[in-house]
Amino acid sequence: MSSWGVTLEQIKGIKSGTTTVGIVCKDGVVLAAEKKATMGYLVASKEDIKIVEI
Repeated sequence: MSSWGVTLEQIKGIKSGTTTVGIVCKDGVVLAAEKKATMGYLVASKEDIKIVEI
């Protein structure tokens, strides 16, 4: 149990996500995503690459 009274099982049950947007236009596609990467409540990186050109 943490100092806040939260168990590891409770923390694992929290779902986290990221903000990602995709727009289809007549001339192409626009993709955008935030750069922040998290690990639970911890911000692991503020400059994570989430969209890769293929």
